[in-house]
Amino acid sequence: MKKCMKEWRENSLMKNRWPAAYKIIEELEQAGFEAFVVGGAVRDFVRNAPANDVDITTNATPLEVKQIFTHTIDVGIEHGTVLVVVDEPIEVTTYRSESTYSDFRRPDGVTFVRNLQEDLQRRDFTINAMALTKEDELVDYFGGKKAIEEEIIQAVGNPQLRFSEDALRMLRAVRFSAQLNFTLEQETFQAIRSLHALIEHVSIERVKVELEKIWLSDFPFKGMKLFVESGLSQNFPGNWERHLQSWDNFSSFNIKA
Repeated sequence: MKKCMKEWRENSLMKNRWPAAYKIIEELEQAGFEAFVVGGAVRDFVRNAPANDVDITTNATPLEVKQIFTHTIDVGIEHGTVLVVVDEPIEVTTYRSESTYSDFRRPDGVTFVRNLQEDLQRRDFTINAMALTKEDELVDYFGGKKAIEEEIIQAVGNPQLRFSEDALRMLRAVRFSAQLNFTLEQETFQAIRSLHALIEHVSIERVKVELEKIWLSDFPFKGMKLFVESGLSQNFPGNWERHLQSWDNFSSFNIKA
């Protein structure tokens, strides 16, 4: 029994779970910088769920990252992102803050910062605004762990501001609710209801991706119900409300063997 517990603990460590990410963080720290795993991988780690993609954030600038690692690819360097290849490719993004979003889709400007909290506060939802050290210590300034425990989707800070920055976040909130079977926090939901028309600024390609993820989720009816009740459906052709109930009997396109 003790041997099994020891093996479980060793296998659960980041250096064994995400070895490439661990190596990258270790090298950045040895060079005098901070680095953390962020985003969906941290959310899934807290939920004890498998993580598909692992992303890293750091206070090193893109140029400093490129000087540390021999194999890098500029995938979004203007926004601070460099792909670092160590056994496998992992996106490494510099801490940043963002200016105004005049088109409700992309920031008009990006400023690199040296403070992790400033970087995390620009993210969409509290469940996505956590960070993880290479020793698996959780950094949680905005209550993401509590939101997971209470099964709620809540915007970071002012939801009106978050959705005005990127209108797609409104549909992402609905999608996460369907995927995780979480409830939309009331203020976050009300902000979507008041700003739903902004979704028209988002390309139909980006909307399509989010809708497909709802339909492929385990709770598509929950997602489509929120899609209608939030007012988002009003911005797209079709009588979504009339056909809403048919989604209640829809299991999902995600056929499991």
